[in-house]
Amino acid sequence: MAMKKFDEINVVPLIDVMLVLLAMVLVTATFVVQQQLDVDLATAEHGSAVQTQGERLAITLDSAGVVRVAGEVVALEALATRLSPVSRETAVDVFIDQRCVFGTVVSVLDVLQGMKLPLLSVHTQPK
Repeated sequence: MAMKKFDEINVVPLIDVMLVLLAMVLVTATFVVQQQLDVDLATAEHGSAVQTQGERLAITLDSAGVVRVAGEVVALEALATRLSPVSRETAVDVFIDQRCVFGTVVSVLDVLQGMKLPLLSVHTQPK
């Protein structure tokens, strides 16, 4: 039996595999969306840099007064319950939109003070 001579390479299977890999990357990339909230922070002249080591928890208040804990919407009445498993070593970062109703800000800070979390910081933009 004579061996068949290969003069050319069939690239169609290679293109098919590459298209499948591209489709998989595009599909999985839509699941890995970074949650970014549009919050217009107030400006302040006197502030200090926040330490970045250790575990951190972000609480965000937007202009409509919606409270989010780690990106998840939480009712103000359920905030203490949601934060109850947070350890005292966890740093809590509060991001407050400057158009947020002051009563909501006071309510959130009151809950946080009632939980006696020592590592609390309110973020602003530098002037």
